[in-house]
Amino acid sequence: MNSKRTLIGIFNNKLILGLLLSGVIVVFAFLSFQTVWNKDTQTSETSDIYSGATDESFANMTYNKAEYKLEVAKSNSKKALGLMNRTKLENIDGMIFLYPAPQELTFYMKNTLISLDIIFLDSELKVVTIHKNTKTEQTKELYPSDQPAQYVVEMEAGWSEANNLQIGDFLTLKL
Repeated sequence: MNSKRTLIGIFNNKLILGLLLSGVIVVFAFLSFQTVWNKDTQTSETSDIYSGATDESFANMTYNKAEYKLEVAKSNSKKALGLMNRTKLENIDGMIFLYPAPQELTFYMKNTLISLDIIFLDSELKVVTIHKNTKTEQTKELYPSDQPAQYVVEMEAGWSEANNLQIGDFLTLKL
């Protein structure tokens, strides 16, 4: 009788171990599929924007068949400086801030002498938030994204209105 209980115990332990191992395999397979699926849905054009840029580079933005030259801000120090202390945009139409992944972002206008339109874009370059005609030289009013954004474009105030830019529109960027 003792040997019969031992056999049942061994069988139960192997069954439990097998079920646990099967569960781990299923979870691993699911996570692997998620990773591959996410990589396949991100276009190479948008994934190359962050990896191919430096603070010394410029991006060309296209909207409604018009092209605009944007200064790139990728490093933390360049993003912190942004368009501060400039009285006008010389040789550029605006600035683009690049982040490695979508996230909640908030901008302010400390030491920014030019009123701007701040345009938040998701990872597919779709407009998710627009703040028009920002107030200059202040930090009391903040300008957050309404949803996670990976790119932020700053253009002179009035640009969004003049170009009829809307939430849900797509921009094209090339380095």
